[in-house]
Amino acid sequence: MWRMDSDAALRTDVVMVWTLDRVPEWDRFLECCAWLTGVLPRLRLRVAEPPLRIGRPVWEVDEAFDLAAHVHRVRLPAPGGRRELLDLAEDVGASVFDPARPPWRAVLAEEGESGRAAIVIKLHHCLADGAGLRRAMVALLPRSRRASLRPPGPPPDAPRHASPWEVAARGLASDLGSAPGRIRRGGTRLAAGLAHASTSPGDLPARVDGLVRSLGRTAVDPRRSPLLARRGRERRFEAVEMPLADLKAAGKTAGATVTAAFITIMLGAFADYHRLHGRAGGTLSIAVPVDVRDGGPEDGNNIVGGLVLGGSLKEMGPHDRLAEVGAMLRRARRTPLAGWSAALTSLFPVLPVPVLLRATRWTSGVQDLKTSSVPGVPRPAYIAGARLLSTLVFGPRVHGACTAVLMSHDETAGLGLNVDPAAVTDTSSFGRLVQKNVGAVLALADPART
Repeated sequence: MWRMDSDAALRTDVVMVWTLDRVPEWDRFLECCAWLTGVLPRLRLRVAEPPLRIGRPVWEVDEAFDLAAHVHRVRLPAPGGRRELLDLAEDVGASVFDPARPPWRAVLAEEGESGRAAIVIKLHHCLADGAGLRRAMVALLPRSRRASLRPPGPPPDAPRHASPWEVAARGLASDLGSAPGRIRRGGTRLAAGLAHASTSPGDLPARVDGLVRSLGRTAVDPRRSPLLARRGRERRFEAVEMPLADLKAAGKTAGATVTAAFITIMLGAFADYHRLHGRAGGTLSIAVPVDVRDGGPEDGNNIVGGLVLGGSLKEMGPHDRLAEVGAMLRRARRTPLAGWSAALTSLFPVLPVPVLLRATRWTSGVQDLKTSSVPGVPRPAYIAGARLLSTLVFGPRVHGACTAVLMSHDETAGLGLNVDPAAVTDTSSFGRLVQKNVGAVLALADPART
């Protein structure tokens, strides 16, 4: 992920927007940030390339760590509303990390006369994935306003690390040592899938052919939309918030999950967008991450595989589309190929950087929509005396047309969209179509919404 930053179109930065019910006191907010960098030591580490760039980049302590270089505050321009906040988030996301410092920054933004505030956080994906962020938030954000106002105490010292040579050697050994095991487990799942489906010898050729085709679609699905074929480096952020309970209830009407419901929203919006531009029908290439940790979320960060699925853009009602998406995701998660991409990416650190960049551009460039669904803190949470109202995440596009991330917080689900204006040229209309499809899907649970 770090080395992909060599190509500006492939950067894997993540932008989060935490909306707060009030403006926290600045000195207390800084004290809180300092404490967090102690209990989360990686926030004080920077990325360093190993000698000769052999193996993966390594973490090393930033001996000159300066909190003021990472935490800032601004006042949003008038009227200080949602659009101005998203514009700020776009600007923060477009900034480039200083490689001599830990790859994160936070901006406290005051929202005009409303009395509210927001924290815009940018971090590099190599720091953590969604599961890691959630664990940190659940563990560290207090449950009450009063608790968040107490001095948290002095942060522990950041740990010292081994020399870059030693860390590089361990990382290279880990990469080369773990990949065969992951590939072997993928092969075992593949063989089990063949054996399970083949009740007679005559079934085997058809099953093998189907799995080979599935493998091709897992690596890259060529059925992308011609309307979204262009790619650029600009970003446009759009966001929608909705009651989490309503989204869950809508999914249950078709026996589907929250993830299926939010992908249905996106697929419906893209179908409407294609009809708006005279390109009805066709297929949308959708990338769906699959967690392949052996030991669950505690097994580490950024351990995911990926599937690329073809979503139909034909016109249909929200319930039928939801049922279709739910069935598509169930089939995808049962495939024995789901973990293969994660096994193969274990070898990425030993690839020459030009090969890594070319392969990533090819596979990601044909993905119209990248999706991710992350459960957030399932309770009220506070920071420096301010209550966290909602959480929005804008994931990296990595040369795709749009990345959509759903993250919940307490009773609210926030949908963050990172849209490429070169692919989705009419971003205003697309944002309205997303809002329309949110209403249509939520109406499945509560017909009175219509």
